[in-house]
Amino acid sequence: MAFFTLLNIFVLVVINFAQYFREQKLKKDLLYDELLDTHKKLKEYAQKIEELTILEERNRIARDIHDTLGHMMTGIIMELEMASHIIDKDTGKAKKLLKASKTSAREGLSKIRQVVETLKPDKQISKGIDSIKELIDEFSQKTGVDIDLNIIGSIKKLTPTVSVTLYRVVQESLTNAVRHGKATKIIVNISLTKEKIEFQIKDNGIGDKDIKLGFGLKGMTERVRALHGEIEFKVGDGFIVRGYIPGEV
Repeated sequence: MAFFTLLNIFVLVVINFAQYFREQKLKKDLLYDELLDTHKKLKEYAQKIEELTILEERNRIARDIHDTLGHMMTGIIMELEMASHIIDKDTGKAKKLLKASKTSAREGLSKIRQVVETLKPDKQISKGIDSIKELIDEFSQKTGVDIDLNIIGSIKKLTPTVSVTLYRVVQESLTNAVRHGKATKIIVNISLTKEKIEFQIKDNGIGDKDIKLGFGLKGMTERVRALHGEIEFKVGDGFIVRGYIPGEV
């Protein structure tokens, strides 16, 4: 009797062990399937991230080329137009303007090559407010447009990303004011605090009430919103570009 009792216990133990191992194998198989599925999803996610990164980089390069080339070409065109207007009255000054336009063309070509070859922002535009001042002085000299720059507040140093974005917004705004608005006066206001950098660029040009977001305005919008800022475009006695960028980005 004791033998049969022990035998039954042994059988029950074997059955329980078999059940336990079956359950463990099933859990292992399920876990393995989950791991395979997770790996597949991670691979797909990584591929999407790579595609988005490539697309974002292409957009950035396109914006840089557009902003740099558009700005330089506007300056060159204005120099050539001024030279053509005074060539009969003041040949010497006209020659100087032509020489300056050649220099501008070479500089523009050099900057485009930098964008394409290095895929990095020009160091000259990463110096914060100093870069903005240089940009405005140079553009005013080339185009003859009266530009007022007003800076309120101060920040020791802007991050390179914020510096480049602010520079491109001002650059594109100046270019559009002259190229499309035929402006003769531009006012650039920049307010600096730790929390945010506010900007407003207003011109006295021909403001089109039907604002269409072309490549330039879209580029500005994308740049600013990429840093969690906001930007808007208005028409009122000219064209107004207004917005802000968070200070800590």
